[in-house]
Amino acid sequence: MITSIETDTPKKARKKMNVFSYISGFKGEVRKISWTERKELWKLTRIVLLSMFVFGFSVYLVDILFREALLGVMNLLGKIFG
Repeated sequence: MITSIETDTPKKARKKMNVFSYISGFKGEVRKISWTERKELWKLTRIVLLSMFVFGFSVYLVDILFREALLGVMNLLGKIFG
């Protein structure tokens, strides 16, 4: 029973050391990242937002077109077979 306590302690110490070395390595890697400048980031954000708006509006227009086309077909069939 004493041997199990003695063997657990070094494992826990190594595990804590691995966590700290992982965090240290992570911080080092984050420092190596070349971050986008604020001006360029704002420009790209506007492009993405504008693209989303244009795409969403296009889907809306296609939806209206299909809805009106289907209503027209239903009215026509109603008059023919009605």
